[in-house]
Amino acid sequence: MVNSKKKIGYVSIEFVDDDKEDILTLSKQIPKNKIVSATINSKEEGGIVANKLHLTLFYGLDYLKINKKKLILFIKSIRIEALHVVDFDSFGIREFNCKVLFLVVNDYNKELEKLHNEIRLHYPHFKNTNSFKPHIAVAYVSSDFEPKGLQFSFPKSLRVKNIKLKMRDVD
Repeated sequence: MVNSKKKIGYVSIEFVDDDKEDILTLSKQIPKNKIVSATINSKEEGGIVANKLHLTLFYGLDYLKINKKKLILFIKSIRIEALHVVDFDSFGIREFNCKVLFLVVNDYNKELEKLHNEIRLHYPHFKNTNSFKPHIAVAYVSSDFEPKGLQFSFPKSLRVKNIKLKMRDVD
């Protein structure tokens, strides 16, 4: 039997554990009946994702074709001390009748967008139809959930712990 899974690489910005606590506290305010999980690519996804808090700088790298050493050197050259979140927002996932509640990242100097485009330009990747919008997912919620009642003070800085190349198998 031939393995038909794609190996998709992505570049993830991770945060200092202490800074994640406020976001975890925020996620606990979401009513349990508004939290949604689904099976995506044979893996349980969704629910509260704040415990894996990260920003995906680029998703969709062809992991088998990229020059990993070169990309890792590029990643190590990135100097980002902190990201600043300024609001909530969400985007819908039609096939699961839910939406992703996320923190809006202020990319006022377009540094994240420039880094994203640099990776897109120089490394093999699968066709990606999504435009880059820097965000940090908090939870998968029902499509009727509104974050109006959540108590959180903006702006908030999240210190960067590290930036990594990661891989996942996708059907």
